[in-house]
Amino acid sequence: MTDVFTPIPVFRSGHHQTIVGYLLRRWQRALQATLHRLVLPDGDCLHIHDSIPTSWQPGQPIIMIVHGLGGSHTSGSVLRLAWEFFRHRFRTVRINLRGSGESLPEAKKPYHAGCSADIVHVLETVNKWSPTSPLFLIGLSLGGNIVLKLAGEVEQQQFPQLKKIYAVSPPVDLEKCSQLLSLPKNAVYEKRFVAELIEMAQQRARFHQQQLPELSRSLTLRQFDDIYTAPSIGYSGVEEYYEKASSRHVLSRITIPTHILSAEDDPMIDPIPIRESPRSRSVTIQLTPFGGHLGFISRPGKGGWYWLEKQLLQQITSTLQNEGSL
Repeated sequence: MTDVFTPIPVFRSGHHQTIVGYLLRRWQRALQATLHRLVLPDGDCLHIHDSIPTSWQPGQPIIMIVHGLGGSHTSGSVLRLAWEFFRHRFRTVRINLRGSGESLPEAKKPYHAGCSADIVHVLETVNKWSPTSPLFLIGLSLGGNIVLKLAGEVEQQQFPQLKKIYAVSPPVDLEKCSQLLSLPKNAVYEKRFVAELIEMAQQRARFHQQQLPELSRSLTLRQFDDIYTAPSIGYSGVEEYYEKASSRHVLSRITIPTHILSAEDDPMIDPIPIRESPRSRSVTIQLTPFGGHLGFISRPGKGGWYWLEKQLLQQITSTLQNEGSL
């Protein structure tokens, strides 16, 4: 295993890495889990899928994973990562953000890029399950922004067992990322996101008898967020939503050890805010030249095909070994 990511030569570009990574991870067998329903203060419900290896004991580590936009606990990137940790005897918790996956009938509001308070409730719940277990929180894509925002809003003493937070391919500046998505070369990604979000909004409206604005599939993501997401969560419009939900504003306040992993050639994520936003000494950054968006598909012999999963496993294992917890 190496810290240096080396892409497969024929799948070197950011688009190739993004698409091949998605396709290779898409078909994963189900990971058996216990479903926990967490009722939030506003009455909405989160679903938490908890997978416990037979050898796991209270006090041993727990890995928590937050999915990205349009995802759920069954997303290929989430499931592949969960299997990697589960196979190494880590208890693994996959968090369905409110309304995602099968939890849609139990949430009147949509999840969004700034819903860090929801994850705080998950942390409190998981900590109660095993108060002495080291906790690790991993956010993928939009989930990466959410966990970074959380890291800047809570203090280390609030969750002393939370050892480290990892954000992979996080959109720390939502405005700049929406501009990237709107480029013609990224139309395939934006159209897919918008179609999925419109379908979820329509299903939510049917479940909860809500009135919907007109939602055309020709909308950009930014337009969808302006028309639907921002008003649904109490913002005046997309400008206020993107400004207040972007995690770049809180990187300088983070006290919990936090690691950001992203690629310079990610077609959806602008690396400049990651590299240049003020950050505290608790935040480390790993920007690779290649890797795409949640791709990081490597050559065999360089950590196997799935470099991302191996890299996170290696880093978390190293942290536990340094603390004498493994």
